[in-house]
Amino acid sequence: MAIRLNIRATNVDAQIARTTRFGFFAETEYKIAMRQILAPVKADVKAGAPVFTGALQKEIWSKVSGTGANVTGRVANGDNTWYGNVIEFGRHKTRKQPPVGVIAEKYGVPFSEAFVIARAIAAKDARARIPVGYFAKARAKAYQLAMNGIYQANERIVAKMAAK
Repeated sequence: MAIRLNIRATNVDAQIARTTRFGFFAETEYKIAMRQILAPVKADVKAGAPVFTGALQKEIWSKVSGTGANVTGRVANGDNTWYGNVIEFGRHKTRKQPPVGVIAEKYGVPFSEAFVIARAIAAKDARARIPVGYFAKARAKAYQLAMNGIYQANERIVAKMAAK
């Protein structure tokens, strides 16, 4: 489960080719803007995630990557919380059962008990009774923040270019 935002400043390749300063300013400002956008989105995702052991909330992370005017920001749950998708979207009984080996390994139960658990999960409709949607709620806010953040980053880039 992840929220991915891309800042792609189109039609600036010629400008970047003319001056390396623009590329540096653009990358710096867009990364700053993306970090400012992702911070409240990550906080919203963490606040909306259901808490049983707290592992899901602890594993939610954000990352900014990219170069020049093409910057990507991502908020996602970690690999150790693979069940985040199940919490977000649920699991239908028509799907095959979860892997028995994974249940046995993760929970330290014998293979025979893990098989019974997996079969029970497959037999029941394990959709969330009340859809959580902790990523979906944050995604809507992310796009609103992104538009404002990109606008402000562009203003800072223009101001820096004018000052040089």
